[in-house]
Amino acid sequence: MAEFDEIIKAAGNMSAADFGLRGTLTPEQSHTLIDAIVDSSAFLQKVQTVKTRSLQKDLTAIDLANNILIQLAEGTRPTDTQRQKASVIGCTLNLKPAQLFGFIGNSALEDNAHNPRFQSDTFNAFAKSFANNLTNLGFVGTTDTYNAATGFTTLNEGWVSIAKTHASTIKGTYDPADNIIDRLTALAESLDPDAVADASILLSPADYQLYNRELSALNAPTYLIENNAPRILGIPLEVNKFMPTGVYLATPLKNLVLGVGLGVQRDREYSAEERGLKYIFSVYQDYEILIKKWVSVLTEEP
Repeated sequence: MAEFDEIIKAAGNMSAADFGLRGTLTPEQSHTLIDAIVDSSAFLQKVQTVKTRSLQKDLTAIDLANNILIQLAEGTRPTDTQRQKASVIGCTLNLKPAQLFGFIGNSALEDNAHNPRFQSDTFNAFAKSFANNLTNLGFVGTTDTYNAATGFTTLNEGWVSIAKTHASTIKGTYDPADNIIDRLTALAESLDPDAVADASILLSPADYQLYNRELSALNAPTYLIENNAPRILGIPLEVNKFMPTGVYLATPLKNLVLGVGLGVQRDREYSAEERGLKYIFSVYQDYEILIKKWVSVLTEEP
């Protein structure tokens, strides 16, 4: 992709004019950057990423009722009860700003002046850093009212916080003495029937290790241990390093929405005092859950 040269130009044929550059990326460049962010994260590829030019965007889904087929004789009309309609449900993205700061020192610039991969490697490093931070915020973000003292977790409200607080999600608690196998089984059984076929269970690496230790202690079949027992009641486990330990969330992963604004701001300038190239990328992002009733969350009893 040639677009990243203009997004991150960092070595080689850089001219003096390139040292200072400010402004909004073009739509093509923004698409390139956002695609690179998503592509650099195995998890973000599984959720639904929405690119938008506006800071507020409505998302909708169709909630089709079950058992709505009927049989009518010719010449008769259905009653209001029989004339069931698909209801429209959804959510609204409200994007908030966040900045990523980067620095490339003189030594790195000089050592890679003739390295044809340096620009692409630098671009990919920024994309990976963005992906890690956006994923992390999706799991640990608690509010979109930024508090400088609290910092990162107040940049935006993430999926876990929405699941724990929204009235339409399915919530449960467990006793700390409960086995993790029992916790995950209860979570799987609580899911909305319409969500089960496509659902995954999100848990932390620490909880996943605990789960496998429990299986080992139960003398579970060897193949379960060797394959890390990847399912509970047929629902696959999705282990993510950013998932809070002791919290379990089940939903189709495409039900989790990451909104990213196409108005990406980029500042780039050379600092003689700091002897290197400084970058600031400003992005607008938000997190939502499209169909709240398709989410089950389990937390420890207070």
